[in-house]
This record gives sequence, structure tokens and C-alpha cells, in this order.
Amino acid sequence: MRSMKVLSLAIVATLTAAVAAGASPGSQGRPALPPGAVKIAEDTYALGKRSWHGVEVEGIAFVYRAKTGQGTRKSGGSCFAYLASGAKWRSPEPWSVDESGAPVSGMAGLMTADVGTWESAAGANIFGDGKSDASYDAVTTGVDGRSGAEFGPIADADVIAVTYTWGVFGGPPKDRELVEWDMVFDSDTFAWSTTGAPDAMDFRSIDTHELGHAMGLGHPASTCTEETMYAYASLGETKKRDLNAGDIVGIAGLY
Repeated sequence: MRSMKVLSLAIVATLTAAVAAGASPGSQGRPALPPGAVKIAEDTYALGKRSWHGVEVEGIAFVYRAKTGQGTRKSGGSCFAYLASGAKWRSPEPWSVDESGAPVSGMAGLMTADVGTWESAAGANIFGDGKSDASYDAVTTGVDGRSGAEFGPIADADVIAVTYTWGVFGGPPKDRELVEWDMVFDSDTFAWSTTGAPDAMDFRSIDTHELGHAMGLGHPASTCTEETMYAYASLGETKKRDLNAGDIVGIAGLY
């Protein structure tokens, strides 16, 4: 991982689901938002500033909650959003997957395939090679030179995944870039499936959404319910495995 020499911003993306009745409460794991988070807009929180190796780091958290209703179907070029000022990956870098304890088998291979879905739409090699590596740890959520994913307990009962994306968002557009991502899927509250089981979260669907955040995409308008990057998910949902028109326009425009 390159050294950070300018202001960095941490973006935390948490995806929540419309949870079926009877879902168990959250575990004693990490909360979706750290203490001191301040709401600045709907489902958007400022995490404050801190110093990291002499660099001032600012954080913003986007929290995606359960929603019973959905808007009118809409798709197309307007159904995409970027995390911050068009920051993107400037060069591919390797990433890791800690598969130990994962409730789905072949996690690294599944994620590699889902990365390919985005890269095919972008016409670009966005990430480097992924590998299974039990030494990878996303829990610290800091910039440590390693990107990747793992399963772990999340305290909030309605949160199914959290993605921490670090980037340089200030300065001229040519200097804005993403430098690291860390992803945690909840291991306690939700059942997981790779077959579209109606009482479980579909790993491929959730993973593809979260990878969009890691690549620099945010959530589209609330009416864009058919997009992979739409802000809500439900048990048994598999449609986010594939990209919709807005997702494709967004990722291709970014890269």
C-alpha cells in the first residue's frame, strides 16, 4: 500500500436489511457507529477528526436501515452516486479474505467473481488479486496497508455488513483516490446462503453491493430500488448479484 501523504477520509458503509420477524438481537460485537457519531443528514453521520501518523483524518458514516416500503421503479443514468468527489482506485492492489469461521464456503472465490462483475462493467482492472488469508483483520478499521473482508459479530441487530473505505478526497480531481477498504459481514444475527434461501441473506447479493462501496460508489436516490447500490436489502433477495443500468453507468463513468 502506498503511503498516505495528504488528507484522508474514512467512509463507513453499513448495509441493513428488512429483517424477518423473529430475527435474533445483535451480538456483543462492534456497534455500527462509534461513540460520538453526529448525524449530519438522513442516515449520514460525521465521525469527527483524528490524527493518524501526523495526518488529520475525518470520517463519515452512511447507515442503511430497514425499510418496509419501496419507491416506484426507476432506472437509468441518474440512478448512481459516488462516495466522495469521484475518488477512485488509481492502481490495482491485492486484497485478502479471512475465510475462517465464514458461514459460506469458497468466500474468496465468490468475492473474486463479484469483483469481476464490477470490473467487466467498468472496462477496467479496479482491484488487484484476492486471496484467502486468515491473518487479515478488518476489526481495527484503520489504514494498515491491507484491504479485504471477513465475517465478524456486529452489535446492531439490523446491520448485516459494514464497509470502511479510506480515500483522499481533497485537492484537485487528479489527486483524489481510494487507498484501502475493509469489509465485515455480520456473523451472528443473520443466516447466510449462496442459493437464494428465503430465510437468509444472499452472500453474493450483499457482497456485490458492498464491493460497489469499496470501489467508490454510494447510494442512488430512494426511488432507484432495482439498482445493486440501492440502500436496502431483504432476506432471500438475489437481484443485487447483477448490476442494473444505473450501477453500470456509475461505475463506467468513474473508471
